[in-house]
This record gives sequence, C-alpha cells and structure tokens, in this order.
Amino acid sequence: MQKVVDFLHDQIRGLRSGGVTTQLIDTIRVQQHGQAVPIKHVARTLKTDNGIAVQPYDPQLLGPIVTALTAANFSAYQAS
Repeated sequence: MQKVVDFLHDQIRGLRSGGVTTQLIDTIRVQQHGQAVPIKHVARTLKTDNGIAVQPYDPQLLGPIVTALTAANFSAYQAS
C-alpha cells in the first residue's frame, strides 16, 4: 500500500495553482542506455522567468530528454 501512496505522491507533487515548478517534470522518464530513468537523475532542472530549463549532465542525452518531454506533452525547445 505504501508503494501506491508514494507513486501517487510523486505524480501530483508538481501540481500547484499559481505557477510552474520543476517538480512537475522531475518524474518524466528518459531513455538512458536502454533504461527509463527519471529526468532528475540525468539532468538539472531550473525555474526561469518564462518556464523551466533542463540542463543535462551528459550532453548526449539532450535528444532523448527532448523526446521524453515532447511525448509527455510539454513544449520542448532544444538550445545549444
């Protein structure tokens, strides 16, 4: 039962009225070496004036991160 509660907590953690938080995308899963891992394990997320910035620890994961964000219905823009 605790596993279900923890899962639900992770899913609704980022929902808040009044603005976007980085926790909203922390549970999105990214493909890394054939495994799906949470985005917070492969990138740093920062709140900016006009949204959320994602800085991957490994630049080669930029493509998979954009793909995962797009699949989760987020507007993902890749910048170098």
